[in-house]
Amino acid sequence: MLGGFFFVICQFLLYMLYYNRKHTLRGKKQLSLQKRVFLSLLLSFGFVASAWALTANELLETGVDALLDKNPQAAIPYLNQALVKDPKLTRAYLCRAGAYEALNNNTAAFQDYDKAVKVDPHYANSYELRGYLHYRLGHFKEAKVDLNHAQKWFKKVKDKDSLKRVAFTQRLIEKRLAKAKIQEQLLQKKTST
Repeated sequence: MLGGFFFVICQFLLYMLYYNRKHTLRGKKQLSLQKRVFLSLLLSFGFVASAWALTANELLETGVDALLDKNPQAAIPYLNQALVKDPKLTRAYLCRAGAYEALNNNTAAFQDYDKAVKVDPHYANSYELRGYLHYRLGHFKEAKVDLNHAQKWFKKVKDKDSLKRVAFTQRLIEKRLAKAKIQEQLLQKKTST
């Protein structure tokens, strides 16, 4: 309700600024600079206030839309606001972590994945996504631990598609770990001879 009210005010202020510009071009009297600045400030306040009038889930969805539009930089402020309104919104932490990953800020992404796990330790996607980030960065042992946690929780909720996805990645990790072990053994043989 409050967001709609601010939207109407913003529309009115936009109309006033447009009306002033249109009539100035026709040679009619222009609004004073003070009035234009005042209207601009009201307009800015209206947009900010309407953003704050949104619920945490609406802000989350706006952030998700920005991520889907491949604009992670634009998603982060919405996700930050969603988390200010509801610090226990696990999906917002996960989406913000995804945005940080897209911006190659892996430290911030890990922090958000850790917060998501802390907020809801039974949410399998938190472990899964953190495990994938570990995997992409070559932290195979940490990835294996996280994906094992995810697999445990996915089994409890009987999510077969997610189980298949996690199992596939676990097999890749096992292959990488086996390859690393073989390379380590070969290196030890070369140094011992």
